[in-house]
Formats: sequence, C-alpha cells, structure tokens
Amino acid sequence: MLYGRRREVLSGEDFSEEVNTFIDDVVAAYVKGTTVVGSAEDWDLEALWKDLHTIYPVSVTVDEILDEAGGVERINTAFLERELKADAHVQYEAVEERIGTDLMRTVERQVVLQVLDAKWREHLYEMDYLKEGIGLRAMGQRDPLTEYQREGYQALRGDERWHQGAVAQGAVPGRKA
Repeated sequence: MLYGRRREVLSGEDFSEEVNTFIDDVVAAYVKGTTVVGSAEDWDLEALWKDLHTIYPVSVTVDEILDEAGGVERINTAFLERELKADAHVQYEAVEERIGTDLMRTVERQVVLQVLDAKWREHLYEMDYLKEGIGLRAMGQRDPLTEYQREGYQALRGDERWHQGAVAQGAVPGRKA
C-alpha cells in the first residue's frame, strides 16, 4: 500500500483530486465533531473556526455564515459543511492561482511524500514496540505471529485518517498555526 503510493508520488502523478477529497473529508469531520451534540445554539462555532484555521485560512466569519443561514436557529450541519467546504476550495484555488498549477502539483506531491514517509517511520516504531510486548499474547494462549500481524495491520489502517488530515493541512499554505 505505502510503497505503491510512494511510487505514484515519485512518478509525478496528479494528486489534486485526491487532495480536494481530503480537504472535503477533513472539513466535514471538523464540522460533524462540532455539531454532533446539541442544537445550533450549543455549537462552539468559534472553536470550529479556530480549528479550521490550522488547516486553511478561513475567509468567512461565523457571523457571515449565520447571516447567510438566516440566524443561529436556522443553521444546520449540512449548510455549515457545504459553506466551509466551498470556502476551503476557494482558498485552495487562490493558492494555486497565486503560485501556478505546476508548482501547486509539486507542493501536493511533496506534502503527500512527507506525510507518507513520516507515517511509515512512525509505523515502524509502533511495530518495534508491538514486537517487544507480543510475547505476552502467547501467555494468553494466542498465536503471537497472528496477533502481531493483526495489530500491525490495524495500526496501519488507522493511520489513513491521520494521513488525510496531514495532507489537507499541508497542501493549503497560508493557514494560521
């Protein structure tokens, strides 16, 4: 999986569509995380904006979104998600327009490569740690090799969500940390 992705990056493939999907997924996850509990009056939109600023330079304000929705009592998750995704894409396209398409594709590839390499190193460290404790599985009447493979695979699959967020964050320069 990782080697194939790395080969794609190094061969110069276009990742813009995938990066746009990552941006959508990450913005949607932040919005859903904020709006999952309670009604719109209970949502901490200022905290959502602060979190989104770590990913991209949000150009709309909370008040603008509330005005467009017709007030806090009329806003819903789908509306908020749609507006913030649109804003993220506008910002992404503005960066691409400013630096040029070729340089943007290079930035995307570099970000994807950096994220893949960092996650691979982290995965190898996790596997070393897992290997140190895998002997305890044998004491619990479980096959250590099977447990090692299963837990290693689960750890690698769990890293995919982190990968999307890291790529989305790195692909849109100009955000506030």
